[in-house]
Amino acid sequence: MRGTTGIRPLGSCAPYKYVVSFARYEGKWLFARHKERTTWETAGGHVEPGETPMEAAKRELYEENGALRARITPVCDYISGGATGMVFLAEIDELGPIPESEMAEVRLFGGLPENLTYPAITPVLYKYLTEGGDFDMLKVAMISKWHVHARGYAKFVQDQPDAQITCVWDEDAARGQEWAEELGVPFVADYDELLMRDDVDAVLIDTPTNMHKEVMVKAAKAKKHIFTEKCMCLTVADCDEVIKAVEENGVKFAISYPQRCQGRNLFIKNAIESGALGDVTLLRVRNCHNGALAGWLPDYWYDPETTGGGAMMDLGAHPMYLARWMLGKPTRIQSMFNDRTGHPVEDNSVCTIEFENKAIAISETSLVSPMTPAILEVYGTKGVVMAVDKDIRIKTEESNKYVEGGWIVPKLPEDLPHPIRQFIDGVLYGKEILFGLTEGRELTELMEKAYIAHNEKREVAF
Repeated sequence: MRGTTGIRPLGSCAPYKYVVSFARYEGKWLFARHKERTTWETAGGHVEPGETPMEAAKRELYEENGALRARITPVCDYISGGATGMVFLAEIDELGPIPESEMAEVRLFGGLPENLTYPAITPVLYKYLTEGGDFDMLKVAMISKWHVHARGYAKFVQDQPDAQITCVWDEDAARGQEWAEELGVPFVADYDELLMRDDVDAVLIDTPTNMHKEVMVKAAKAKKHIFTEKCMCLTVADCDEVIKAVEENGVKFAISYPQRCQGRNLFIKNAIESGALGDVTLLRVRNCHNGALAGWLPDYWYDPETTGGGAMMDLGAHPMYLARWMLGKPTRIQSMFNDRTGHPVEDNSVCTIEFENKAIAISETSLVSPMTPAILEVYGTKGVVMAVDKDIRIKTEESNKYVEGGWIVPKLPEDLPHPIRQFIDGVLYGKEILFGLTEGRELTELMEKAYIAHNEKREVAF
């Protein structure tokens, strides 16, 4: 990645640990000297608990510079040594004496002082403020338009201030060429050649699922970061090859689990873990649409060789990874799949899964169910959660004591960032990616066993 080292788009590095304020007074730059140092520094410091960055910047300008009135403008974010901060430009209108603090004096300079307290970061920020420059950008290659989410993923990348699409590859050259023209980037016919390009930091993979292992292993060996559409691979053995390549080459890996980002599901996960529901006895997740019934899915969506399966492998991935995330390690699985639209893969399917904690999950999905809400129900020995789309209610032993009828409509936590945003943040800023290799392998394990159970008409143990 190239760009101005340390500089990030405004708002991209939250939550912030520090603020830095470059202050000007009467046309000159104001720097302060600490009582225990002979070097010069800008006003700045920690963002205290409960403070906004702007509040912290105003406080530090007063405490360290004596600024009584100032016009303060947020300019950019920065990252240095893993610490993130927001940078401000302050035009001081009234300057008073420094209050009692760790600062010994302030002085006006025509430019940067030679003797700086933070020589690694202050000149970088000063240069950006005075000369401008480019942010670091994550340069992404779109790998196939096969998946129905590919277009939406490309738009999401294009909408980010710190990521851009630089080229396209597709196993269908005609489709790839057309898409590249639409995106205004080059089409690269040879995947190996694409992985050698300097303008590719990461690949976003939307190929047929049976190609995932090959394209991921090659990307990892080429030191390219990997974001993939679910499922990770068709078999656990293939996942293990990808994991080995990713870990050996030190690249970042993320998989698209958007329903783990939803405030509704975060609340339910916390209700389970907190013990508010007691021991979970049953979890039911239903996720459906009418893609096969209405005919809006592409014909190749029903090819068992490239997809590895139908409704459960595709849309059913969401109930499967939610159940695994909420309930822990599975012990056995059963499947009931059928087809109502004449395709070689199932369009209507249910799996039942038992977990080590004796909870049972019912994972339901369908491509022939119009108007079906997203349902998640959890039944425990001490409570119940019922969620239909964004409507959610919870009843527990405690709420039954104090609320008529026992049902409460809870305040939900905020949604987490989109999986692609997490990926960008993980690569550029070292932030945590919440679903990666382990979670990808866990979903594939569920899917692999689910299809064995279906094909062999038997219960399968883990």
